[in-house]
Amino acid sequence: MGAVAKVNDVPIDAKVFYAELDKVKSRGSAITEDKLEQIKEKILNRLIEDELLEQAVTKGNIVVTPEELEAGMKEYKSRFKSEEQFQSYLTNDNVAIESIRDTLKKRISTEKLLEKLGNLAVTEDEAKDFYEKNKNFYGEKSFYDVREQIVTSLKNKKFFLEL
Repeated sequence: MGAVAKVNDVPIDAKVFYAELDKVKSRGSAITEDKLEQIKEKILNRLIEDELLEQAVTKGNIVVTPEELEAGMKEYKSRFKSEEQFQSYLTNDNVAIESIRDTLKKRISTEKLLEKLGNLAVTEDEAKDFYEKNKNFYGEKSFYDVREQIVTSLKNKKFFLEL
């Protein structure tokens, strides 16, 4: 199938993209063509963000120790009343323990990376300045229509400049 995108020369496998899309489609409700395109875009953006984050963690030499992972698992399991309830959750919801560990590892490594990088705040003035310099890109949309998108973009830019 190949790649649906590349992130710094690292391919995002189409199989992963379509597996995520199939999860959404399998929920049973009818999806309009417009909505399907929005879903595809969101899935692709999330996969790209995940890859960028993974690359940043690697570049930042962030390592999650077995002890940190076990502490995360202990915290995760504490949401259940008993080990039996946790095991029932795994079985009934078809959740693999490795999937939980992977998610925890990503969360912990992201927290450690953010801690290492410090504050990535974007001021209102920075966002407005960016909007004014790139107004033609946003067409008819006002600053307030695209503010969150601009703030996210500027945070990502600061994030990668810090590495």
